Amino acid sequence: LYSDGGECVLNNIETRGGYYGFRISDTSGSALGKIVVSNLLVKGASTYGVCIGRNSWDVFGGINLSNVTIEDTADFYNLYLQGQFAQFTCTGFSSKGGTHGIRSDPKSSFGQFTLGDFTVDGARTKPLYLENLVNFSVSGGTIRNVNTTGAALHLRNSSKGTVGNVFIALAESSS
Repeated sequence: LYSDGGECVLNNIETRGGYYGFRISDTSGSALGKIVVSNLLVKGASTYGVCIGRNSWDVFGGINLSNVTIEDTADFYNLYLQGQFAQFTCTGFSSKGGTHGIRSDPKSSFGQFTLGDFTVDGARTKPLYLENLVNFSVSGGTIRNVNTTGAALHLRNSSKGTVGNVFIALAESSS
């Protein structure tokens, strides 16, 4: 989905294969309105399961994801966030495989970030690697089948937030 402004509601979408399973991007650098995505299934993308944003200067009024399942991303991220987000909310997220379950770009920013009712299973490098969150809540989640030497839940340059009710099952060689 390449959009240049306005609001968008997307429901009941399934993708299989492809470079990106699903991509929401602003190609011109102008702002996008609120985007609501529900009941999304992505299987077997080669690089990104879901990629939101193309550049760190992409501006999103709000992103609301619910009931999103991403499985077997071959090379990189199951959910990758890049841009300036006024509000980001994700509930009912399930991720299996990939190098990262959810990764936010180091140049991204979030005015409000909410992640709840999530499962990240078998991410090969970092299950949750989140940066630059403000007014954030990460809760009601499970991270399992992790065998990483990095943090299973990595919060960097973030403030004014809470993490609660997150179960992390680590392998013996993990930290």
